[in-house]
Amino acid sequence: MRVYTSYVQHMMYRPGLLILCVFALAAQEKKPEPPAAPPEVDAALRARIQQFYQAHVDGKYRLADQVVAEDSKDWFFAAAKPRYLGFEIIRINYSDEFKKAEAVVSCQADWYVRGTKMKVNLPSTSLWKVVDGQWFWYIVPVTEVKTPFGTMNYNGGAVKDGAPPAAVPGLPGDPQVLAQKILEQVQTDKQDLLLSSYEASSGEVKIFNKMQGPITLRAEIDGAFPGLTFKLDKTEVKAGDSATLQIRFKPKDRVAKPSLTARVYVEPTAQVLPVKLTFAIPPEIEKLIPKDARPKP
Repeated sequence: MRVYTSYVQHMMYRPGLLILCVFALAAQEKKPEPPAAPPEVDAALRARIQQFYQAHVDGKYRLADQVVAEDSKDWFFAAAKPRYLGFEIIRINYSDEFKKAEAVVSCQADWYVRGTKMKVNLPSTSLWKVVDGQWFWYIVPVTEVKTPFGTMNYNGGAVKDGAPPAAVPGLPGDPQVLAQKILEQVQTDKQDLLLSSYEASSGEVKIFNKMQGPITLRAEIDGAFPGLTFKLDKTEVKAGDSATLQIRFKPKDRVAKPSLTARVYVEPTAQVLPVKLTFAIPPEIEKLIPKDARPKP
């Protein structure tokens, strides 16, 4: 089955791939500055790009179809069409003596995660070529796409009746699977922390943000008893940065303490990252417990 660059890179034509493409674009190596195009050529292309993406803001997709190349119209017609909130042309890379170009456009759209709506900027890379003196959006075949999750390969084969595939081979077709991959970009370095029931102790949990935007954190511990304190070193975590949850306990006595759960709440992904807190019991109490029944550290 043949797959096309635009079909993968233009997340507008596979909504389930929207967020995956954000990270795929961010992972690409920085390209050298493209040559400057003649002003009239650049102005003509920008006008066509404006028409194409504005149609996705207004929901008037027939206007977008007017700037789609004839050999790509079947794919454009069959593909799902998103509704953007706005867009901005970031850069244009020209080639083939200014007869072809790659446009990178930042598109603003709503994304829902676990019932929470948030506005995100989604980079869209589109291809353009000159046909009979005018610029047209088009697509080209590829056999693989490199992403932060690895290289996605596509098997060869024919496209039945010229129609686009129901799903892109090698990529998860379920949007929930893709959403889960995004949620995995925010993680803790541990899910268990051992403290002491009978003497002062402390521990730390790192929270990593591997997403392309900032996150907000909040921490809670259910049923915290006297002497147990916790604090986040930061509540706003930038892309690629991390925060530390520090937990301290100064027990008032040597009585064994029950296990607790610390929870780190993440916005805007609406995640809850649990960390189990276990408290080592005093040696004199541990001796009274059969070895096979003693809590494991």
